Amino acid sequence: MNFEFTVILICNPLVIMFSPKVICRFLQFRRYLISSILLLSCSLLHGNPVVYKASKASWEKKIVFVASDHEYRAEETLPALARILAVHHGFDCTVLFGLSENGEIEAGASNIPGLEALKDADGMVIFARFLALPPEQMKHIDDYLNRAGPVVGLRTSTHGFNYKDKKDPYYKYHFRYDGKDYHAGFGHQVLGQSWVGHYGKNHQQSTRIDIIPAKKSHPILRGVNKVHVQAGGYNAEAQDDWDILTMAQPLMTMQADGEPDKSKPPMASEWTRHYQGAKGKKGRVFTSLYGASEDLLNSGYRRMVINGVYWALGLEDQIKGDSKIDFVGAYNPTTFKNKGEVKGIKPSMYAKLESPIPANPKAQKTRFLRIEIPGDNKILTLNEVEIFSGDKNVARQGKARQSSLGSGGVSERGIDGNKNPNWEGGGQTHTDGSGSTNPWWEVDLGKEYAVDRVEVWNRKFLEKRLDGFTLQLLDSNRKPLFKSGKIKGSQRIKFWLRNSNTRIIHLLFNGKPVPEATQVSMPPAEVPSGYKDELPFSFSKGDTVAILGNGLADRMQHDAWMETVLQSALKGQEVSFRNMSFSGDRPNQYPRSRGFTPMDQYLQHVKADVVFAMFGYNESFDGAQNAENHKNLLVKFVGKIRSYKPNGKNFPRIVLFSPIAFQDLKDRNLPNGKAHNRNLAAYSKATENAAQEVGVEYVDLFNPTLKLFEQNQNPLTINGAHLNEEGNRLLAQIIAKALLKKDISASPSLEKLRQSIREKNWTWHNRFRATDGNDIWGGRSNLRFVDDQSNAEVLQHELAMLDVMTVNRDKSIWTVAQGKTLKIDDSNVPKPISVVSNIGGKSRSSNAGKEGTPNYLGPNESVKTVAVRDGFEVNIFADEKQFPELINPVQMQVDTKGRLWAAVWPTYPMWEPMKEMNDALVILPDDNKDGKADRVIEFAKVHNPLGFEFWNGGVLVTSGPDLLFLRDNDGDDRADERYVILQGLGTSDTHHAANNLIFGPDGGIYWQSGVFLQHNHEHPWGPSLATGSSAMYRFDPRRHTIAFHGSNSPNPHGIAFDGWGYHYATDGTGGRSYQIRPEGKSWAMHTLLNKEVRPVPACEILSSDNFPDDMQGDFLICNSIGFLGIKQYQLHRDGGYEITKTIGRGKDAKKVTEKTKLGEVWGTPNGQALKVTKILADGTKIDEESEGFLLSGDKNFRPTDAIFGEDGALYVSDWQNVIIGHMQHNVRDPNRDDKHGRIFRVSYSKKPAQKPVKIDGQPVGKLLANLKHPVDGVRHRSRVELSERDTDEVIKETQVWMKQFNPKKKEDAHHLLEALWVHQQHNRRNGRLLNDLLKSPHPHARMAALTVQHHWYNADPAKGSLVIEEEEEKITEKSGIVSDTSEQLTIRIGTIVEKMKYDINEFSVKSGKKVKLTFANPDFMPHNLVFTKPNQADAVAQKALSLGAQGFAMAFVPESSDVLWASKLVDHGKEEEMNFTAPTEKGDYPYVCTFPGHHILMRGVMKVR
Repeated sequence: MNFEFTVILICNPLVIMFSPKVICRFLQFRRYLISSILLLSCSLLHGNPVVYKASKASWEKKIVFVASDHEYRAEETLPALARILAVHHGFDCTVLFGLSENGEIEAGASNIPGLEALKDADGMVIFARFLALPPEQMKHIDDYLNRAGPVVGLRTSTHGFNYKDKKDPYYKYHFRYDGKDYHAGFGHQVLGQSWVGHYGKNHQQSTRIDIIPAKKSHPILRGVNKVHVQAGGYNAEAQDDWDILTMAQPLMTMQADGEPDKSKPPMASEWTRHYQGAKGKKGRVFTSLYGASEDLLNSGYRRMVINGVYWALGLEDQIKGDSKIDFVGAYNPTTFKNKGEVKGIKPSMYAKLESPIPANPKAQKTRFLRIEIPGDNKILTLNEVEIFSGDKNVARQGKARQSSLGSGGVSERGIDGNKNPNWEGGGQTHTDGSGSTNPWWEVDLGKEYAVDRVEVWNRKFLEKRLDGFTLQLLDSNRKPLFKSGKIKGSQRIKFWLRNSNTRIIHLLFNGKPVPEATQVSMPPAEVPSGYKDELPFSFSKGDTVAILGNGLADRMQHDAWMETVLQSALKGQEVSFRNMSFSGDRPNQYPRSRGFTPMDQYLQHVKADVVFAMFGYNESFDGAQNAENHKNLLVKFVGKIRSYKPNGKNFPRIVLFSPIAFQDLKDRNLPNGKAHNRNLAAYSKATENAAQEVGVEYVDLFNPTLKLFEQNQNPLTINGAHLNEEGNRLLAQIIAKALLKKDISASPSLEKLRQSIREKNWTWHNRFRATDGNDIWGGRSNLRFVDDQSNAEVLQHELAMLDVMTVNRDKSIWTVAQGKTLKIDDSNVPKPISVVSNIGGKSRSSNAGKEGTPNYLGPNESVKTVAVRDGFEVNIFADEKQFPELINPVQMQVDTKGRLWAAVWPTYPMWEPMKEMNDALVILPDDNKDGKADRVIEFAKVHNPLGFEFWNGGVLVTSGPDLLFLRDNDGDDRADERYVILQGLGTSDTHHAANNLIFGPDGGIYWQSGVFLQHNHEHPWGPSLATGSSAMYRFDPRRHTIAFHGSNSPNPHGIAFDGWGYHYATDGTGGRSYQIRPEGKSWAMHTLLNKEVRPVPACEILSSDNFPDDMQGDFLICNSIGFLGIKQYQLHRDGGYEITKTIGRGKDAKKVTEKTKLGEVWGTPNGQALKVTKILADGTKIDEESEGFLLSGDKNFRPTDAIFGEDGALYVSDWQNVIIGHMQHNVRDPNRDDKHGRIFRVSYSKKPAQKPVKIDGQPVGKLLANLKHPVDGVRHRSRVELSERDTDEVIKETQVWMKQFNPKKKEDAHHLLEALWVHQQHNRRNGRLLNDLLKSPHPHARMAALTVQHHWYNADPAKGSLVIEEEEEKITEKSGIVSDTSEQLTIRIGTIVEKMKYDINEFSVKSGKKVKLTFANPDFMPHNLVFTKPNQADAVAQKALSLGAQGFAMAFVPESSDVLWASKLVDHGKEEEMNFTAPTEKGDYPYVCTFPGHHILMRGVMKVR
């Protein structure tokens, strides 16, 4: 029976009718239509596949790209390759992505619609990982492989499939399939290898891919070279059927020039092979173990993969080594990480060839871009602004405008394509800063664009002008689409706007990243409510333990007993310890110098799994009543540490330790600890309560140490609060038992292990506590020199070197703990960054006239250039040729045997990794007393020994952050005893750090330290002294008190006491000299003399039997720039000396004459005219004449210290360096000398040498007799010897000795004063003796007694009465135009502190108009302001430089017709008013500072219009 019927399809608005015949034909093709409709529906719904048709002569080959891996950004790599192959090579390319349910690209998704495209594909490129595709999709891959289609497999495709269900029809493709029919799945059967493992650390180690020489002619390798990829290495297990083309070498850095990881020899990385299809046909395969999105940026790797595609398709004869492989469209790959794909992208966003990869799913249409600087009187200067839509800079076609116009810098310059960063290049915009508010610059693009990135190019040398700027994108209706926060003004700032996570990258002009000391903090993780550690605590294999805390933890790294005992019991566990404690730290306070890496970032840097926390000592001084506050702080501390999630995987396990008990040493100089222990018990309980509340391990140290102190009669602490080495050894046993639940002996058998740990701790200490941090991460880190290289770029790399060295030493520790030996191999440490010297004016900060010469004079040649006062002789006492150890001497002392010691500092400003650390204290005996050293003895290696002094039979020496005590106990002149006596010295600028130690007559050890430093000193008398003041400090080593002793800034060096105890100090940078006098409950510095020179590294009081009588008591200061020598001043101590001072400012200024009072010392020049000939770096000679005691013609002569020896001669240490400045040259400038050093000896020929006085080992009575000696040095050394004698004996004999003196006789006053100082030094107050001297007939004895009284009562730090005076930054008036009337322009110009710049570098004035200018100098250096005729500034500055030391008298303003107006030399905190009439002739009139070396950077221009 036949039926006829009609099917009507209603496709509104059309109606279509089909006959039965047509329907039959339709049914015959239904399968084709259904599959086509399904493919069409996939395309319509998701945009999968993305098809790129061949855009040139086609090979008529179709390639399908399958992209779905979790980590390495296959979704970016494959479309980029497909575009290149389509556009440049003529292939039809179809790209398929793993998709989420809503059709967005999802990394690693097991849903890849469109695989039907493989049916007629000529090749497949697969980049997949752990897929478990549904059968209807996997069928198409299975069909393709069964017909043995060509395959290119990248990276994770070796483990591309991971089916969980063994019943799945395609389970055999599983990378761990163990069936014999398809063993190890797709990876092994097709690509040649299944997943093996990593062979390098992602994001820490990149990979260099080297061509096997025998394979260099292989078609795939044509044109391939310099292959370097970002992905870490993969293991490869080579098979017989591989044709291996390349070998991968893991590197130690992410840079192409990184050192190879010698623990990982090269391994196969790319190969070809053939696999077999279902019917026996062989298919070609090219496999690469790399291919991450960033790998593709390397042109060598990109070409190799493209060539591999050709080879796989059988087109090897068509491979050309120079074929085009440029990216099509913008390609800015995302750094790979697990599930780190850009979210919200659909395949359709890649349909257009020009669309960026990755796409910006939230791209909004931008028409306006606006840059603004918030604030008043700011100048906005831009070099260039680029705005990219795709890969096109659309800013060039826009129209720019700005808030105002200054100096001709029109707004159009910001988009003119001129990227010359110098103003002279003519490509800079410039607003008018005068009176401006929130200056802005804006560009109108004319129409809307999807903006992917913006790049802002800054102006060179004025980068900080942009500090705080904001960048804003707006649509056509000026609706804000994006606004940044306040941005730092770097040389280049790049804004990546392609996804919701906007990235801002700071670059140098050369495109290199601005070096950063640390990574950016990770966002805090959310800690679940009620989270607790798994208890009891136990170590896990591979743990990294970060030790946080105060001085207790800080000291542990030096003795190393805790880690030694723990490591001895953790054999095979490979546990690492990183001590990150600081003296004075609290759970909520980590005082650090500016730029130091925050705690969260450092914990993340070390990837801490465990955190030990040791707090409570400093907090306990708040009293037991506040212990609950401490508990609450610890609870918050634990929460914060957990939220940091340092290892990036899970919350750290935390151990809270209680404070230790206080030991009563039965020493009258120290607290007995009763009150301490009451408080410490309460804070220990608070720590326990906190641990219970937050669920962490608690270790009680208080009760075990309290018991330990009671049972042990020997001192286990140095001051009751801080453990000595034996105390730390015993504490280590307590800690080990608490954590490991068993007794472990800290026995001598562990000494080898302990020394291994101490070496590791030294290495890590130089990383975490890196000295000279101001150059590494602080204010001077971004100073730039040759090739725009900064200190940070060089020194932060050294931190990375130290990281590797520390890890290498961990391995040694683990080996030694197992009873074996491992020689440390540092061959994997990255090489240091090379530095090109800038001396001789090779960068803007270098000044050839100010520097020395690289052509060093020999010692004998140098001494011939020295001019000295009449009657004096100079000879070389010691030099580097005779004693190679004598390098860069920084301070000298004379010991009680009469021998000269020197601190040598060849590693200045700090030790460089992988080099010898040869800083030391050396002894230079003159055995035959001929005025020349006969030998050198190295007493001890000491890093950064800026200052040292003798005390208690040993030596106190700074080695920041610690003050060390060293002692020779067996008489061989080498230190046997070494321990930290005081912690917490600031180290962020070693040039400014604690220096020039002096043992005062009062028994205190004095030093000074400058700006940039953060100190935090723990002591037994109260909470730590935390201060950042640039000042003098006083440490009493007998009582362990530490006190602030008067502000001195910015870089104080030089301390001296005269015979009456008057106290003097100098400031290095400013060159100012002071007398320190009691004031209120503290001390204050008072100007001592009118400054003539700067800088001043040291000072000395002249006291010698060899020197003329009329010089005794004079003040000597060393100068190391300009006047290279020693200045001499007579000190007027008796009062009544007339001083002329300027009172008031400007028109109100007037000079008044005042008379000094008794005890107010004033100095006046007392030198002699000296003349030398100096040889400059270019060989020219100049004569210089100036007054002083000694003057050198050697340009490299740098006197760092001067001291009188046992023979009465003056010894002068010479640093000997072409470079003296620390701001003007890279810290690692290769011309920064570490090979020279001299000590000169100056004696008076008309008097015999001073007779030696026996001191060392003499009985107390003889030492007391020495206190009557007229020479200060003899008495000083006798006091030093007395410091090591028994106090009871010394005081008893002193009281007998002083009975011979009558307090009413003026001639006995000084001897009684010495007796009072002996009492003060030994902390025995003698009220009667003090009272006698307060009434002494000698006025200076009375003044000295008042000072002792001040120490004992008003300013006793042990009583907590000392006022710590933190320096306050002075608020000065704002600079700029104050008023501008028809008659007069009133303007104020200041200096920028520490920048050697004026804060106003240009202003305009009408010709012939009156000008009232106030010049203010808040900077620490002296400056002037000199107006010159047009184009004459440099000539005038050079004339000023030639004035030499005479320049101070002339304010460094030379007599020249080119000088129009000039200020005086204005000192720190001073100002001067200048009144003049602007020239009638229009033009640009420069103004400069003509102080030597300043004019290069310190200049401006007055525009007369």
